[in-house]
Amino acid sequence: MAGDIPLNVSSDPTEGPTLKSLGGKTVKRAMVLDLQRLNLLPAEALPHLYRALGPLLGHELSRERFDKVVGPYAEQFRIPMSDLVSGFAAARMLLRGAAAEELVLPDFVDDLEVCGIDVPVAKVLAEGYGQALVMIRGELTMAALMDHGAVLKHVDWRLDQLRASSRAKNLNAPVVTLTLHYRDAGEDRRLSLQAIPPVLKALRATLDELLEDDAEAAPPDVVARPEPPAAPDAP
Repeated sequence: MAGDIPLNVSSDPTEGPTLKSLGGKTVKRAMVLDLQRLNLLPAEALPHLYRALGPLLGHELSRERFDKVVGPYAEQFRIPMSDLVSGFAAARMLLRGAAAEELVLPDFVDDLEVCGIDVPVAKVLAEGYGQALVMIRGELTMAALMDHGAVLKHVDWRLDQLRASSRAKNLNAPVVTLTLHYRDAGEDRRLSLQAIPPVLKALRATLDELLEDDAEAAPPDVVARPEPPAAPDAP
């Protein structure tokens, strides 16, 4: 869990700045000092920062996963793992908070400046912010849905031909098997259903209507989001 990755390794207990990324809350100075550890990263490691940080932005985070993801990054650029734990944890907290607030990029950059993040580091974090925003908000949306019941994740299908049965000969009817993969009570489950073409046509009409209504009801995008950056290096 996230609690396995320590924050506030720095010892300063005084009150720090107010951050928009954390809903306007005042943070401890220790958290700011932890975030400033990113200023110590070697210049050659900065362009690859999201290669290690990106996979850590999900809700679940164990020390085992941290070591697996960050280990190769630390080894490649000869950075002690102990130098990365608190800085990455603080950056993760800031990014997840900003995503929950749906913070626009300029406000996120303001927080980085308030926290004393050097320009080269802030530039890299800003460049990856759009992609991080999409990923984290997608996860938060799924979590919000799962708080209240089962959630459909994806659908697989298979087309078959029903040739005959004990009920009738020479049916020769097309039939589709739909397998609904969903998550319920913290477990991944699936349900397979058979459907014939008229039912599939009715389902398609319903989905088309829902998607059309959704597009018409969607409010204008008043949040200025940055363009997603190019995909970060694969870990």
